[in-house]
Amino acid sequence: MVVFGVADSALVRRAYEEHFARELRQRGLEVTPGHRLLAEADVTRGKALRAAIGRSSAAGVVVIHLRCDEPGDGGINPFSHVRLAEDGRLYPYYTRVHQAVSGADYYAREHTLRLETSLYDAEDAHLVWSGRSAPLAPDSEQTTIGDLIAATVSRMQRDGVIAGGDANAPADEQ
Repeated sequence: MVVFGVADSALVRRAYEEHFARELRQRGLEVTPGHRLLAEADVTRGKALRAAIGRSSAAGVVVIHLRCDEPGDGGINPFSHVRLAEDGRLYPYYTRVHQAVSGADYYAREHTLRLETSLYDAEDAHLVWSGRSAPLAPDSEQTTIGDLIAATVSRMQRDGVIAGGDANAPADEQ
């Protein structure tokens, strides 16, 4: 598996990728953080992304980013799936998310943030699973991005899209 973080900072991108990769490795999966395959200068280039995924020989590609809630998103339950029509293919999704997140004002406004995670089949680039975490308030000192990543990986296990752990365990035990 390859993990690509999308952020407005190379340092944040690497932190997302390393933390998510560590969570997956703890569950016995082979994972490569995207920054080891794709230079920061190439993150917006679709051909470079495809080449990096091809070099990895990974079966799956995870794309993660902090998503600002939009008006009307308040009723979204944690881990509700994103719309397949909009996000069903890796390359348009990755490019669209990167452009949005890199915008000068994307994180500037007061918003509730959620970790959005999408798992794609590396061979055909189709969406396999996606979800959004519980909200993370921008000024939260109680919930960290690491907490959201751990909860997301546990949810992926329970949903059966990654191996490891007890898929039947209650949510509060994982």
